[in-house]
Amino acid sequence: MDITPILANTQATDQATRSAAEQQLLTFQNTDPIGLMQLLAAELAAEDKPATTRQLAGLLLKNVVCARSDGTEAEAKRQLWIQGNAAQKDTIRANVLTAVGSPIADVRQASAQAIGLLASIDLPTRAWDGLIDVLVGHVQTGQNNHLRQGALLALGFTCEEITADDLESSVKDKILTAVAHGARPEEMDKDIRLAALSSLHNALQFAASNFKNENERKYVLHLVMTAAKCTTDVRVQLEAFECLVEIAATYYEAIADQMNELFQLTSAAIQGSDDGLRMQGFEFWSTICEVEMDLGGDEENMHYADQAAQHIVPLILACLPKGPEVSPEYLDDDEDWNSVSAARVALKLMAAAVGDPILNLTVPFIQSNIGSEDWHHREAALQAVGLVLEGPSCSTSGPLASMAMAPLMGAGRDPNPHIRHSAMDSLDSIMACCHVPDDSINPSNQPIVRPENVEQVAGLFVEGLKDTSPSVAEKAASAIENMTTGSGQWAQHAHLRAEEAGATGDA
Repeated sequence: MDITPILANTQATDQATRSAAEQQLLTFQNTDPIGLMQLLAAELAAEDKPATTRQLAGLLLKNVVCARSDGTEAEAKRQLWIQGNAAQKDTIRANVLTAVGSPIADVRQASAQAIGLLASIDLPTRAWDGLIDVLVGHVQTGQNNHLRQGALLALGFTCEEITADDLESSVKDKILTAVAHGARPEEMDKDIRLAALSSLHNALQFAASNFKNENERKYVLHLVMTAAKCTTDVRVQLEAFECLVEIAATYYEAIADQMNELFQLTSAAIQGSDDGLRMQGFEFWSTICEVEMDLGGDEENMHYADQAAQHIVPLILACLPKGPEVSPEYLDDDEDWNSVSAARVALKLMAAAVGDPILNLTVPFIQSNIGSEDWHHREAALQAVGLVLEGPSCSTSGPLASMAMAPLMGAGRDPNPHIRHSAMDSLDSIMACCHVPDDSINPSNQPIVRPENVEQVAGLFVEGLKDTSPSVAEKAASAIENMTTGSGQWAQHAHLRAEEAGATGDA
């Protein structure tokens, strides 16, 4: 059976032709799934077939045994492959391995993904024990660069699909050796080096024992940090920084000797012109903060965030006014992720990790920019207020909240929806973090919202519910909820204080 025209027809502009081809494949999959996979793998490996049908064959091959989610369907598809005809499965494996060396990049990618998925089923059951040796051999002694790159991609997808328990230690070492070989600065083919770093990113989960060995740890870090300086190819730099972020998260305790150089690398990335590299620089420090917050007072906590804050926080603040223009209805869209989004998260996490000292680093910026005529700088200052409130103690964050209330209230009615959104977001944070019963907030023991300003504050929030920007209305609703909760706590607090005072008087 020639499957090429059927695959081509699934891309036809005519709906009837397309639907008929899709139904034909579905029927085939339901009646003989392994037979369909065999035809798809042959199509994928055939260099005389169109690139479009070969790429589609790889995608469909993967979908035959890959469920959209975990559960009953996933296990059924897994068993379908495990119980399939051994000879047919060997043919399928051989063809996807052949296709991984195709001169066509999309075909290599599709083949590598198919290998990774099949490996996730085969390797835990030792059904494809020779796979890793074959791929490692291609990386180290491949006949051409296409084969070497494709093998690296396949190793990366395999590592992404399996767990550390699926492989023996010797096999893990082979994978790490192969990807390190491809990531060397001596590697002249940037696509190979990129694929190697991408695979290393996925393989880091297997490197626990290697990171305990000083020489191996230093070698891996040297490879990655050298790649992060590869100014001739930003793709290589980006992948290297993603590895550094993963290393910081997974092997925090192993980066002490390189921390000074990591600081220099990330600082340079944050101050550079590439938005992707700036994001990764912020991601690195966000990761450090998260790890150190988890460690708390443990002796393993090296307090890198505390040491770096005086240098990193000004870089974060400098980035905040550089946000791209965003349509008002998408102000809270998580998909619009960029270096400014990453900077906001980094500042919030820095505040949480560092605590009180964050205010000395941010209040001057807020005071200088909250009244700026440039709305980008004014918005950045308004945002900064809310971002730094969660980390410091109430006694230190209270004065900032009190100082910022008036400009935030004014900004809540600004004609610019970006300004209104940022103001309402920070007001919501004030209600959540500072409008709580703590004597240290105000020497006079007064809440942020008091009888003399409650009408003004509540009025602004109610107006916000009707805002034409959905994101402003959402923040206003949250602010009302937090204000109400805080006011209730204050009322209960006042009642308890009155009872205490009465009891003291009676005594």
